[in-house]
This record gives sequence, structure tokens and C-alpha cells, in this order.
Amino acid sequence: MRDRRTRSIEPQTEPQAAVAPMADVVVTPMGPSVPTHEELEARVLEAFRHDPVLEARAIDIGAVGAGTIELTGWVESTAEIAHALTLARGVPDVTAVVDHLAVHGPGSIQSHRTAQYETPRGR
Repeated sequence: MRDRRTRSIEPQTEPQAAVAPMADVVVTPMGPSVPTHEELEARVLEAFRHDPVLEARAIDIGAVGAGTIELTGWVESTAEIAHALTLARGVPDVTAVVDHLAVHGPGSIQSHRTAQYETPRGR
């Protein structure tokens, strides 16, 4: 005859992993990153390099504040100034463009009025 012994059946559980205390964990919110002045300048410069008209113009691009770009230099017409301002305002994270561009025509130099053009909010 066989010996019948009863065994208690316990639910099987998986081994527990050791959990480290979270005393030194710092959680920071993930918000939109703000580009540095150099990154913003590089973005505008890249846009100008891909433009067939503006790539040939002597235009200096500088970030002068958070989201603010300053354009200084020479173009051939006021239409090119308007085009440069529109292109710069269209670059992501550019919120304002300061215009110090001048028209360089044959035999004369015209200074375009200095103005700051802000990008409409809600983009």
C-alpha cells in the first residue's frame, strides 16, 4: 500500500526583486526646450542658405534675446528686405526679428528704416 500524505498547496508567487528606496530620485517636468542663441542663429542661417536669393546676400544673423533675431547687412531691394524678414519669422522658435538691413543700389546706398517685427502669437 502506498503512503498517502496530504500536502498543503500554497499559491506560487514569483520571487520579489529588491527595490531601492527612491530618496535620491529627482523628477523634473518635461516642457518645451528653449533653443540657445547659437541654435537659433544656426536655424535662421540654414533657412537663408536654402534660399536662392538670400544665400548670395551679405546678411549677418544674430540672436539678441530669447527668440529674437537681428538681421544686419545689404540687399538689392526693399522686396528682398521683406523676404528676409518673412523667412526669418518663419523659423521655429523665432518670435521677433529686428531689421537693420539696407538697400544697396547702383551708385547709391539707401538705408531702410529700422523696425522690429513681431511674430503673431499662437503659432
